[in-house]
Amino acid sequence: GTFTLTTGVSVWPNTQYDDGTDLVTMDNNKYANLWFYLEPDGDLVMLYGTAQYNQSALAELESPPSTIPLRISTHSFLAARLIFQKSASAAEEINSVFTTVFSPTLVSDHGNLAGLTDDDHTQYTLEDGTRAFSGNISHGGFNITSVGTLAGTLSTATQNSVTTMTGLTTIGTLIAGAVPASLVTAGTFGTGDYVFDSKVTVENVLFDNTLGGNVAGPGIYGISNLLTLVGGTSGTRILNQAADAVNFIILDGGNVGIGKEVPSALLHIDNGDSTGLAQEVLRIESKDTSATSAGIKFYADAAVSGGIFGGRTSGSERTLDIQHLDAQTASQPALRFYTTLSGTGLVERMSILAGGNIDFKTGTTKFNTVEYTWPASDGGVNNVLTTNGTGGLSWTAGGGGALGGSGTAGTISKWSAASTLTDSIITESGVTVTVATTLNATNLGGTLSTAAQGNVTSLGTLVALTVDNIAINGNTISSIAGTDLLITPLGGQQIVLDGAVTIDGSVVTGITSLSSDKVIVSAADGIVRSVANATTILSGGTTNILGANIVLYGQSHASQAADWELRSATTVRLDWDESDLEFTVHGGIVITGDFTHQGTNIGFFNTAVQPKQQVLGSRSGGAALTNLLIELAQYGLIIDGTSA
Repeated sequence: GTFTLTTGVSVWPNTQYDDGTDLVTMDNNKYANLWFYLEPDGDLVMLYGTAQYNQSALAELESPPSTIPLRISTHSFLAARLIFQKSASAAEEINSVFTTVFSPTLVSDHGNLAGLTDDDHTQYTLEDGTRAFSGNISHGGFNITSVGTLAGTLSTATQNSVTTMTGLTTIGTLIAGAVPASLVTAGTFGTGDYVFDSKVTVENVLFDNTLGGNVAGPGIYGISNLLTLVGGTSGTRILNQAADAVNFIILDGGNVGIGKEVPSALLHIDNGDSTGLAQEVLRIESKDTSATSAGIKFYADAAVSGGIFGGRTSGSERTLDIQHLDAQTASQPALRFYTTLSGTGLVERMSILAGGNIDFKTGTTKFNTVEYTWPASDGGVNNVLTTNGTGGLSWTAGGGGALGGSGTAGTISKWSAASTLTDSIITESGVTVTVATTLNATNLGGTLSTAAQGNVTSLGTLVALTVDNIAINGNTISSIAGTDLLITPLGGQQIVLDGAVTIDGSVVTGITSLSSDKVIVSAADGIVRSVANATTILSGGTTNILGANIVLYGQSHASQAADWELRSATTVRLDWDESDLEFTVHGGIVITGDFTHQGTNIGFFNTAVQPKQQVLGSRSGGAALTNLLIELAQYGLIIDGTSA
């Protein structure tokens, strides 16, 4: 197996044993062993015992651990055994394996002689118990201590003489008769009556009744169906052995606690749960199916009426009954409900009178999460109860006279005269409200909104809509009150004109400002002038004739080498190729001003471009050649390197 070594231990443990898998905490009042081994270097090694026992005598029967660390089985030997009770500060018993006293001279002790273990000494009993006694044994009035297990049936000629045997354990059967007060047994009491002394002290008792019928199972049974438990001045307790906690207690003063060690009332129940989970604290079941059955009945003294609280199931009923019996008058409170706030004492909040009326003692009530504040008076004749929309209730004078008139189903009626209702022009079908003629909303104030609708839709034609300083009329959006029409996106956003969008000066008058870093036109036709043969002006200034720079940017494309083009109809007249860094003019070029070539290479008539060439050699005095070379050099076409 696997062992854990802990060194430098100064106090031996007294609460655990090793069950072969892990360390186990002992139960209260149990006994266990500690085994000690001596190593050649003088170190003392301890191993935990392998079980726990009800008595120290049973702990004595335990054998040394069969599975031990290799270092112990190879180099060490068993030296001693310590028996202890859980959490005790002193050992119950210490046993050593050394019974021989060594002497440097001749043998001086009979125990050191050889042959003592032979089985031919008939005058002695054998340690292994294989030789029986051939006669009676007298101990001369001395005690027999540390007895392990007595098998079979234990009996005495006069049983009352078996006294004060605090360590006696039997796995056999004790015969009936007088039993000493300090008897411990793990076996079976035989059939018959046992007469105990006037006081029997029992530390732990396990009841295992195997009788049949209604009394089968563990229990304590009294004579003539009367069981009497008598406790000391601190009361009678029933403990939970596993947790060593009080499950049930009856104090000397009469208070009863269930789950409460110090009950503060005649009956105090505490489920001990702090997890917030629902825990039943008290359940009372009644098997009586009569109509007046009650789970709990509360009675006062003879001068006061009693009450009943309980639940019942009669036929198909599943009801909870709270009853008050024998009220004196109908106005007498039968049930009262009290609360307290911040230690101000109990205050009556509501009562149910014997006649059936409910008396709310406060001015507010809450129904379906809405809290209502009630008026302090009864109001006037023909008053109606109205609300202010926030739960405040008040009395309002109603219309006088008898209510008359006729109406049509689905029509929202109106007052045509005092106390007379007639049809109005408003009808509703459960989902739609319809106004037969015009809805005049000139005095509509506040905010007009719809529930979860992004659009306000008219079944007819919405002729005009004015929002602040913007008018929408037909297909025209215009600015009013002398202001500009501004379309301004949020920061970092764009204005996108998508589809066939036309901006026409004859429709949108004045100056239109697009307050955006850029305008994206995603339509395939781009920006198109709507009038045939009309001029399209792009101006970088404030007017069409006061323009600043206009910058055109192209972008390389995998299937289109020219980054931007100028066309006449569908014919390309001028294009720029970013990859070759060159303009291509498809047609002639007319230059009306000066022309300067600032590049390094040049070519004419579809020849490859060449750098400026140098002309060498002698002009041989030719005047015409000299003048030609001078002119060509001045135009920058050649480098004149000739001589006269």
